[in-house]
Amino acid sequence: MPEGEFFVPNMNVEAFLPVFERILTLNKFKVKQKKKTKQGGLFVKAIWGSRFKSHLMRSLIPFADFFKGAQRAGCEAYLREVPNGLMLRMVVVPYTELFDRREVFLLSQGIIERFTDNRLTNELWQNILNGLASSGVQLLPLSAMQQAPASPQAPPAPTAPAAGTITCPICGASNPADAKFCASCGHKLK
Repeated sequence: MPEGEFFVPNMNVEAFLPVFERILTLNKFKVKQKKKTKQGGLFVKAIWGSRFKSHLMRSLIPFADFFKGAQRAGCEAYLREVPNGLMLRMVVVPYTELFDRREVFLLSQGIIERFTDNRLTNELWQNILNGLASSGVQLLPLSAMQQAPASPQAPPAPTAPAAGTITCPICGASNPADAKFCASCGHKLK
């Protein structure tokens, strides 16, 4: 089950939410719920796949789990504004919604279901992350949240980097000249 916590610098919930909803919609999710939390954040729940189609295929077709049409997934995200940006916690999980409470005893996940659910949720996770990246949203590890400057001030006077190093434009860490990503915050350097 793919899940992660990210720091989105220089964005607030109002700016991020339309981009996030557009990415979900492009990936055939339907946003089912948006609600404010007691902690001041925003919870978003979206569902991928048709309830009826999934139920029908699983009822009529042996090994229907191999078909995407028989599967459903849910994406849950928690957004909270933090200094200089936004914290995003997101998870994509297999989604089950029962037509009848009596079906509860039938719920068990075998090897086939586990494999197909993992394949689907990992694919949807990558699609969402790639969509956010292509929309210009920068997802950094939460550790970058502590490294972000507290307020927009004049940038510090640049210091000459050591020979054979490259300075990260996000956190200012010194990295080897051939590094593709910053060792401190993970930002893409080249």
